[in-house]
Amino acid sequence: MSTHTHPRWLGILLWVGAFLIMTSAVIYQRTTGPTYPAKGTITVQGEELRYELIRSQNSDIDAEVVLPDGDGLRATLYYKRYNTDDEFRAVPFTPHAEYRSSGPLPKLLFVLLLFGAFWAGLFFLRRQLERRIPQGPTHEAVVWLAMSAISVLCLVGGAGLYSASVDAFWTQVPTGEYHLGADLPKQPAAGKLEYYLDLQGAAESRVPAAGEENVVIRFKDPVPDHILFPHVFLMFFGVLFGMRTGLAALFAPSSMRATAWRTLAILSAGGMFFGPIVQKYAFGAFWTGFPYGKDLTDNKMLIMWLAWLFAVALIGFRAKKKELVSRLVVLVAMLAMTGAYLIPHSMRGSELDYSKLEEGVAPHEAIGTSED
Repeated sequence: MSTHTHPRWLGILLWVGAFLIMTSAVIYQRTTGPTYPAKGTITVQGEELRYELIRSQNSDIDAEVVLPDGDGLRATLYYKRYNTDDEFRAVPFTPHAEYRSSGPLPKLLFVLLLFGAFWAGLFFLRRQLERRIPQGPTHEAVVWLAMSAISVLCLVGGAGLYSASVDAFWTQVPTGEYHLGADLPKQPAAGKLEYYLDLQGAAESRVPAAGEENVVIRFKDPVPDHILFPHVFLMFFGVLFGMRTGLAALFAPSSMRATAWRTLAILSAGGMFFGPIVQKYAFGAFWTGFPYGKDLTDNKMLIMWLAWLFAVALIGFRAKKKELVSRLVVLVAMLAMTGAYLIPHSMRGSELDYSKLEEGVAPHEAIGTSED
């Protein structure tokens, strides 16, 4: 049976702290980066209306640019291919019906239920393993490795269950309301369009304002949910376990080894296995970071993974008489993870070179790395 030298309340408090950090990372990653919608407000007849301009879309469908349907508001979309000398093309906005997701319960509640089931299952399995695996010098190591593998399998299964459940039980239903919409034509994977809006009937005549950079949207090939969801789930749970390990190094070092090994296992599965597969589906290449390119998402994943690999290799499975060095390397790994998540997602990502495309180069072979 494993022994704990810190009170149970402290362990719970550290998990709560790690969860709050993970939640902050989720919010930050969803609100930053070049593919997150460009948000702002316009004023129509004294009423302030919020908008979100799309900056990412699948390559198999057109991208709808949406504006709120203000009384008397008219708008025209102007777009061209990014980094080309093309002339801007005009598309008028027209009324489009609005839809909402409808299912047996809110999706956020469903995610929380899955999270609770995952946590309860891990707790039960850990207790069973500790009782059934023979005591000895390798007892803790075997339990940690087994729990690391089980954690990954449970997360992959949970992501798959979420994807299948959403497809089966949630549908899009009309709300009876309308918005203004104009479509951008679909582009090959990594193709980009830049666009702006000309407004009539609003206090603002142009969005973005004159002198500001136009909005840029990037297209990607569709990624199957059974690949994308495990990648996303594993990456955020990797943050959860990584932050919990770092906090343990500070306040409860007796528990840091177990979570350090699970952090490495989850990051290996989510970032180094599913990550390249997602990249291959979306942009036609498994890896566009070092040494093949400058993709920041790939490079920060590599740095984060190497930091945790070095940490677990140094701390090993068994506690040491002097834990200062072990605690320091775990803290460094946690800081490397924190730094990686402070870099917005998709920075210096894949970008289609339209000049090569016009020369007859195949679309996937004309993809390079953006400098943005």
